[in-house]
Amino acid sequence: MSGKFEIVRYSHRPNTWYLRYYVPGTKSQKRTYIERSLKTEDRSLAEEKSFEEYLKLRSIEQDGGNISAKTAQELMDDWIEKSYQRVVTGEIMENTWNSKRSLFQNELKNYFKTKGVKRITDLQPDTFDEYRFWRMTEGWKFSSGKNRAQRKPPTEGTVNSEIGLINEWYNNYLIPKGYITRKPHIKTRLL
Repeated sequence: MSGKFEIVRYSHRPNTWYLRYYVPGTKSQKRTYIERSLKTEDRSLAEEKSFEEYLKLRSIEQDGGNISAKTAQELMDDWIEKSYQRVVTGEIMENTWNSKRSLFQNELKNYFKTKGVKRITDLQPDTFDEYRFWRMTEGWKFSSGKNRAQRKPPTEGTVNSEIGLINEWYNNYLIPKGYITRKPHIKTRLL
């Protein structure tokens, strides 16, 4: 294990304990601290939660993952930007890219809000277990379409396509860049 941790309270945020995890620097990265809110005022509960968070970070680190404090939104935005290069080179059509952008800027962003995913390290193997159900029952209500009165639940094919785009994000971006070490299994439905 390369980092050490402690629980702290800050004077400007005195009602909550935080995990402060030290990550030593390497040749390519400077040393840093990763902070996680433990969402409690109780010290003994904070100590329990801090150990759980520490184990999560340690597991990611041991699996070769990157425990940077990058937000999920930053990485989704970067993925969309890099995907646009495929439009420029003619690999994909612009409307295909627009669908991808819509997923990452709307549906997935809203799903992450409901699951409490802020940082990329918040993604767990079970994060997407409820995606299909959420998307068919609640997620479509958040759509930012032009005519809100005509909004309706997505088709099974649409949700399968979205799951394919999420898998592509893992396979072609998150895993190769070391942000995540394993792709979760996200259920698709046979049509």
